[in-house]
Amino acid sequence: MRSLKSFSLGICCALLATPVFADIVKSRLTQVPAGATTIQVIGLVNARVGTNLKPADFSLVERTSLASSNFEMLVQVRAGKPIMGTRLRIWKNKSGQIIVAEAHVDKPTLLNGFGLVAKSTERFLQKNYLESAANLAAQEKLVRKVIGAHHDKTVSQLEHEDAWKDEAFVRVFTGTGLRGVHTVSYLHATGKIIASSYREHHQAELPTVEALGYKVYEQNWYNPLETMEPEVLELKYLNDKAVVQANDPFAVLSSLPLLRSKYDEQRGSTMEGVQQGFWSYALLSAMADDAGKKIVPVENGFAGAEGLVLDGRYVSINIHPGARKIVPENTLAWRFGSDIQQDMVPVPGGDLAVLFKTGLRGRTYGSPADLMVAPVRDANHSVEAYLKDGADQVQVYWAVTEMMEKLQALGFTDPEISKRKFQAYLYNPDPFYKNNAFYLNDTINFTTYTASASNFARDNTTIWHEIGHGIIDRLLGQITLVKGEGFHEGIADFLAEVVLQATSFQREFPGRAGQRIYNVSAFNFANESHDDGEAFGGLMKDILDRAIGKWGKDGLYKTADLTLEAMRFTRGHPALDEQEWVEKLLFADSRANLRREAGEFRQFIEESLAPRNFSVDGKELASMQVTIDDKILKRGGAGGRNAPMMRPKDSESRFVMKVRLLDGKNFKFTYPIKIKVAAGNGAEGPIDWIDEDLGAKTVTLNGANEEAVLDLGTTGKCDVLNLGNSCRESMFIEAYAEGEKKPRARQRVYIQLGSAISLF
Repeated sequence: MRSLKSFSLGICCALLATPVFADIVKSRLTQVPAGATTIQVIGLVNARVGTNLKPADFSLVERTSLASSNFEMLVQVRAGKPIMGTRLRIWKNKSGQIIVAEAHVDKPTLLNGFGLVAKSTERFLQKNYLESAANLAAQEKLVRKVIGAHHDKTVSQLEHEDAWKDEAFVRVFTGTGLRGVHTVSYLHATGKIIASSYREHHQAELPTVEALGYKVYEQNWYNPLETMEPEVLELKYLNDKAVVQANDPFAVLSSLPLLRSKYDEQRGSTMEGVQQGFWSYALLSAMADDAGKKIVPVENGFAGAEGLVLDGRYVSINIHPGARKIVPENTLAWRFGSDIQQDMVPVPGGDLAVLFKTGLRGRTYGSPADLMVAPVRDANHSVEAYLKDGADQVQVYWAVTEMMEKLQALGFTDPEISKRKFQAYLYNPDPFYKNNAFYLNDTINFTTYTASASNFARDNTTIWHEIGHGIIDRLLGQITLVKGEGFHEGIADFLAEVVLQATSFQREFPGRAGQRIYNVSAFNFANESHDDGEAFGGLMKDILDRAIGKWGKDGLYKTADLTLEAMRFTRGHPALDEQEWVEKLLFADSRANLRREAGEFRQFIEESLAPRNFSVDGKELASMQVTIDDKILKRGGAGGRNAPMMRPKDSESRFVMKVRLLDGKNFKFTYPIKIKVAAGNGAEGPIDWIDEDLGAKTVTLNGANEEAVLDLGTTGKCDVLNLGNSCRESMFIEAYAEGEKKPRARQRVYIQLGSAISLF
């Protein structure tokens, strides 16, 4: 196998063939004066980024009417030709007032002569050159030679456009082949091809097929004895071609010795840097693109050589490569797809190795009857049994597709992001993630599950929650600080609830009221994002319930529209908390559209906030104070998810926990209140707790001046090694008011067994 160094030298040279002198800078304007014109927006951009651009430096390329705004896009030009990578995008309301503007402009530098055209390039801008049939014929001959070396080499007609790539003036040719579109760049100054790429056609789709699965979930994970019967599901938008091959198409990536400490986008994209062991995602992307050009999809469908593969418009289904280690090789005829999974694993010296693995295809289907068999339920959630059965992949495919289709009907119509495809990986065997599911970078991941847990790959509310994180990422971009993660968790819960209602409006089923979004959680009590999330999600659920109570199913459409619009106005927020989110809800509510009247949600919002420990300025709020060995647990401090409390391994260790409830100006606790402390995973969890067979510990507080005192500890033993040679688990500290089944307040402390160190 060739090393990274030897394989990538040619790619490095190609990447560096054209110097990069341009400086694309970004500016986002959210407070544009009333009545401002596009010309004035250009002036505001100049003031923000230090340019001196004029209206003549832009050319209008698009005007589009969107669901809630009118969109206008211009590109920056030099000598009348567009500059690649530049955009001036403007959103206006239906009255023509600018809502927001975003600019990506080329800021001239000394290196490119302040944006002036180099003398050596001027002749290529002349009409007699650009319109020369002889020149065009010679260029097309070079382009066809490049395309002729590709597997999809039948191109009947070539189109071209002249544009600026950084300081270089290029002619970009596009040609449509049998399976995709070729793009080839010709540099006028040298008369040579400098780049080529290939994109497959958006694949045609097969007719809808039916399968047995679950409209909600297989098993109520609050009461595992309650299960639901399978129903007929429609599997829509399946691609008519799919990648299914015996050899790993990205084997060159999986063989690379990549260390996290050697990651460097600049040095890792140069020959010298690569020779020193550095790497970059730009380089890996180029390598992946190069490998991808060699992939040839096969016919997808019951009659195809490989059978029907679950790969469609909105999601591709993969089996995690690690599952192959826990399932006999003869269980399935393993095949590779075209999705890549990235993992990081510890290596000696404290570094991390970055591993790239190509996703595997799971079971395929040879006839409609194969899909109409009731899902196999294995008491121990055997990976081998489930791989042979294939019901998990059917369920995930249906759930992701259903969510995207329903959200689009509810108003998620934003260009590109409302249609971009997700990846799904089943059976991640890492014990750290056991009994869980998680989302990262357009990918939903499912793990392995124990006998006492639910299989989340058959739980649509979990699938929709995890994909909800992806919807939030797409609409909001990077949100940071304060309670952004709590917002993420709560709104992901709410998006799952919205899709559930759109799919099965007001349907009752086992475990309905036990779901996390049914809660009385108040803001400002939690020290962990999932618990912050309950308050965010619960608030939105209360608003939705009030809207449905007034308008019926139309209340679902109105609330979804309000939420999506508020999310758009929260994009890129640097300090998101409940005050900021409520502000955006009220702002979105103040703006009427085709679905909502202005202000019709204000009362619902205020009524839903009343019991949630909320104040407009975030001051004088009630709180729950938890101390361990007389040290107060704080958000982001020791004892949190990322800084667990360390306790000795192989020896008993005890600690004292105290809990006190403090009233705020508007929120007062009602006594008696029960303080309940329990290990997150109970007796089957990773850590062996002292007296864990006795279950949760409970102390009743009868007044505001009382304090719960609990003596807790571990035996120093791991029941499950979920962290290398050690284990980690959380403890829940919850406060229940009289008669309430859901906690009003909750905090968590994470315990890890290892070398005994100071807690704080």
